[in-house]
Amino acid sequence: MVALTAVAIPTQGVKHTENKTDTYVDGKLLGKGTLCIAESAVVWVNEADGHGLSIEYRNISLHAVSRDNSIFPRPHLYLSLETNLTTGCGGGDGDEAEAGSDVKFVPDNTESLEAMYKNMATCQSLHPDSELSCDDDDWQYQDDDQENVNGNFVDVEALEADALEDDGVEMAENGVNGD
Repeated sequence: MVALTAVAIPTQGVKHTENKTDTYVDGKLLGKGTLCIAESAVVWVNEADGHGLSIEYRNISLHAVSRDNSIFPRPHLYLSLETNLTTGCGGGDGDEAEAGSDVKFVPDNTESLEAMYKNMATCQSLHPDSELSCDDDDWQYQDDDQENVNGNFVDVEALEADALEDDGVEMAENGVNGD
């Protein structure tokens, strides 16, 4: 069972608000409410009792628009979470009970799905994954004609030229001449 708590719709950094949105967590319908995509979090509030979900972007592994009727009968914004909203556990590597939750936001107005997706992508980009972030010192410049070999960048053209000379082959203006 998903524990809904009293949450408030954000008032700052709101990118998209969608009324009349059904929410499903791990296949269970939670009800109809208001979805708010804000810079700080994705918030859904049930219109019946004011309780809902607040999902931080760091807990979202994936988001997408799904229109595949074989997976779900209605188009929706799909979220795959690191956290299991049913058990409260983080996503584990093997144990099914610790797998993260799947959330489906199903708006009555399906025309808004693209805007929902784009705004969510914008907001999620404001919260990069700390495990994937790098210092500027971690980046190396690489020309298009260079290749990374054992951690070192090698000039591919020079390497190929050396190999051709070693094989007794010299380059002609319009092709290859053998000795």
